[in-house]
This record gives sequence, structure tokens and C-alpha cells, in this order.
Amino acid sequence: MIYLDEFLQQISTSRTDEDVLGRLSRWQFERRGDQVNAIDTLNAQLGYGQTDDRRLQPSHLPTTAIGRLDGLVVVSANPGYNADRNGLENALRSTSADGNEAFCKDFFSRYPEVVNSTSKYWTWVLGLWKEAFLEPDDPRHAVRGRALWALAHREQWPVGGIDLIPFHSSKDGITARLHELQDGRWLQLAKATLLMACRIRSGAAPGHPSKRRIVLVASSRGDAMVREVASEGGLQPVEMPPDWHAALRMSVWRALPSVESPDTLVLSLPFQYITRMPKGFRREHLASALRDLAAR
Repeated sequence: MIYLDEFLQQISTSRTDEDVLGRLSRWQFERRGDQVNAIDTLNAQLGYGQTDDRRLQPSHLPTTAIGRLDGLVVVSANPGYNADRNGLENALRSTSADGNEAFCKDFFSRYPEVVNSTSKYWTWVLGLWKEAFLEPDDPRHAVRGRALWALAHREQWPVGGIDLIPFHSSKDGITARLHELQDGRWLQLAKATLLMACRIRSGAAPGHPSKRRIVLVASSRGDAMVREVASEGGLQPVEMPPDWHAALRMSVWRALPSVESPDTLVLSLPFQYITRMPKGFRREHLASALRDLAAR
């Protein structure tokens, strides 16, 4: 399948924000016809019919990255799907390569405008960044909801996201089954995307209250992939004090070779923290860990 080979090439050669949010988003737009065929084939291999929540959406443009990639970058399994909201989004993105690129780059402005709503997931992430990096007495802590998205866009908060498999589905049914697939290129794509997220050469954003670029992997499957990529020589563990936020069971890594993105640290959690926090944990626990890591 030439589409998959070219996709892997695009991911493997992406080294900057502009490579990912510009060149890659344009390539995805241009190859959307081949994408439909690839996803139809993948759904058939996985046995996901038309009514299965795990079914990947063939006609929805893939979303590898959104927002800014020079501060806090959240790595997820794959983008969610809601027929109403994502239908409106896809209608806009499918009009032109420029429109697709602008949507991905200006996500916190474009998404609310297009769907007349916000995402609980990304509202939570913006709240996390605010809690981690704003001073405790900063009046911006009081900003909530859609106004928070507008503030993040207006002030260009360095917050963004990358998906290991960029095709939308209502429920993640792909990352747990990557090793089952006969075509190993899907697994290669996810691993290459994880390494891309860790190796982007951007450094910390200007004005960002952190000297670090932090890649946050907050799911059990993502954490397993971090460890698999590390075992293959792509990531190196960073030694932390034994009692460093021990209750969160986090691990810290950096990409190899470290010269590619020396300011980047990878924080990996072995459970889904953002949408299903373990009992007894609050967002402030993770915010505290991010703040400590950023100061190292």
C-alpha cells in the first residue's frame, strides 16, 4: 500500500512544527482519496462494521497534530468522533489544503467557531496548563469554558496535541490491536509518530514559563508504547528521585539522540489520566509534577 509507505516517510522526516502542522497536513489533504481506501481496508481487517463505535472514519481527514508543539504536547491514541461536531469540522477542513492547515494550527480558535462548542478533553488540558504554569494569584485562573479557549488562542499558549493513529473513531479500537495486524506498518506508524512528537526541534516557546518542552503521554497503551520504543533504542529513561510524585507512578524519558530536541522531556503515565482520573487524584497533582519537571 503506497499510501502507508508515504505516510511513514512523511512522519519520519518531520522534524519541526512547520513540517507537522504545515507540510504533513497538506499531504493528508492531498491524499484523502487514498486514505479512504486504506481505512476501509483496515476496518475490514479489524472486523469493525458500520455501527461499531471502534470503526475508524474513512472520509474524515486525519488529525495528526493540533495547536502549538513547542510547550506542553499531549499524546493521545487517536482522535475521537462525534457525527455532528466532527461533521461540521470535516466540512470546513475538506474545502482546501489551506483550510485544513489553518484549522490544525489555530485549533483553539477555529474549533469553537466551526462547531459552536468546545471539547471537554481540551478544556481540561488548557486548565492543566493554566494550573501548572500560571502564578497562583494570576487572574486568568478564573477564566472558564469558551472564554478559556479564546484566551489560549489570543495569548498563543504553547499547548497542542499529537495522535499516534490520526484517524477518528468514537472509541479507541486501534491502539490495543496494532500488534495483531498482519501489516506491521500501522504499528510502525504509531511508533514513528511517538518519536516525532519527542524529537520536534522547537525548544521551549518564547514567553513560555518553562525552559522545557514537555510531551505528556497519559494512557496505559501510550505508556506501553513508550516502553516498547525505549526498548528499541528510541528513548532513554531519565533518573528521578525515588519519591518524585510516587503516587502518580510516572516515568520520565528523553529522545535519542538527545541532540535532536535537548529541551524536551517525556512524561508518561500508565493510566488514562485526562478523561478518567484514578480515584483520589486531581488535576493539581499532575500540574504539580509538570511544574517540577519544567524547572529541571
